[in-house]
Amino acid sequence: MGGSPFVMMLSGLGIGGAATVLNIVVLTATLSVFNTMAYSNARVLHSLAQTRQAPAFFARTNGRGVPVTGLLINSAITGVVVLLNYFFPGRLLMTLVTIVLCAEIVTWDSIAISHLRFRKLGQQSSFKSPFHPFSNYLSRAYFALIVGPMTQIPDFRDGAIALPLWVGGLILFSFVQRKFVQRPSREEEPAPAVSGAEA
Repeated sequence: MGGSPFVMMLSGLGIGGAATVLNIVVLTATLSVFNTMAYSNARVLHSLAQTRQAPAFFARTNGRGVPVTGLLINSAITGVVVLLNYFFPGRLLMTLVTIVLCAEIVTWDSIAISHLRFRKLGQQSSFKSPFHPFSNYLSRAYFALIVGPMTQIPDFRDGAIALPLWVGGLILFSFVQRKFVQRPSREEEPAPAVSGAEA
């Protein structure tokens, strides 16, 4: 018997229309995640533009303080992904999974490094990180263990190769940004827009 194991389980429990029920659940979860990402991506781009770490047009908002430019860019990228999935069915999913996995590794490893530097500078926080600094090193070791098997799995191998290039690009961009782009002081930074109908 073929089909999703979840559909098979629901069918075995005597739930009629199991595939339809599961599709509704998956679609609802997907739309929820998409809504969250559309909001957060637009806000992150807007914040980066305010500190001159992203193109200035991302800082533009409409009369209600909504970062429309970021939302439009996100929508355009989503449209491109949908088209690619239509023309290359079954081939795009693993590529997207690899991209997301690499992004998560870079993000969380950066957080671990930032926390180490934060504590090294003697900064204090009301939240006491358990087992610091060993928990930071343990986290980084875990990320390295994820990258290792990626090099042996064909579907993830390209991502494992691209990951150090990606990190190198981020480091190069950071160097250029610090060297040639003057960031505004805290006094010069614009206050965040306040609106009751933000995106």
